[in-house]
Amino acid sequence: MRCDDGVRLDTGADCDNCANILHSRRAWRVRIAAEDQGLPGLETDARYREIEARMRRHAQAEATDFVARQAEAQQRAEQRAAARAAGEAQAAIEGERAAAEAAVRQAVACEDCGRERSAGLCEACDHRRQTEALIGESGLLAATWSADPTDQVAVAAVAAEVRTAIEDAIAASWAQFQQITDPAALEAAGPDAVEDATAHNAFLTAESAAAEYRHEALVMLGRSEDAQAEAPASTRARRALAAHQEAAVLRDPGWGASDTGGVRPRRRLRYGP
Repeated sequence: MRCDDGVRLDTGADCDNCANILHSRRAWRVRIAAEDQGLPGLETDARYREIEARMRRHAQAEATDFVARQAEAQQRAEQRAAARAAGEAQAAIEGERAAAEAAVRQAVACEDCGRERSAGLCEACDHRRQTEALIGESGLLAATWSADPTDQVAVAAVAAEVRTAIEDAIAASWAQFQQITDPAALEAAGPDAVEDATAHNAFLTAESAAAEYRHEALVMLGRSEDAQAEAPASTRARRALAAHQEAAVLRDPGWGASDTGGVRPRRRLRYGP
């Protein structure tokens, strides 16, 4: 912001900064003038000259301090600029190194199928591995409620049934995908597009099936825990109710009779199944 004699050059309004400086200098003049009590006997002109000399010394000290603060600010700015430049240079070096390492990794063929430039594992084989892991997990989850965990033969049989079911679902999903997809467009997408799409479809289907098996396992586990926890309480409640009814009949043979002379049926409360 630039000004001329207290008037801003951009807007023509009064310069607030100049007004602040003027106000500060007037305040310092009043403060310095109040200190002239330590110089008794000075005439008015001498006292005025002393005040002006003190004002000049104060202004010089302010200017010196301002220059020092400006130099410190400039030094800090240069240090920040140097640190920023060094950081950018280091980031550029690390980026080049990472790019070179990525290029080296990308050049490695897939260890499963041998596809070139697959960074050690192509997308299709990665999906196949994940699909296989999900199928195995689903089989073990199903065995938790449908087979004896200590019977390896039963567990293996359940896992085989789950594998067959998921593989059938994968085949059905792929058939549906082929019905809504133009084969020519899929082949035009690249030489490996069909293989990648097949593996990705299998992964999505297995992932959905595994989620369903996890949910079912949690439901069955909750039912088992609830049944085990509620069975003793239900038995105790039924026995207590029966004992209470028998004791009431022994104390009062008319217990349970209605106001109309009939006998009110005594219902047994249900606690659980």
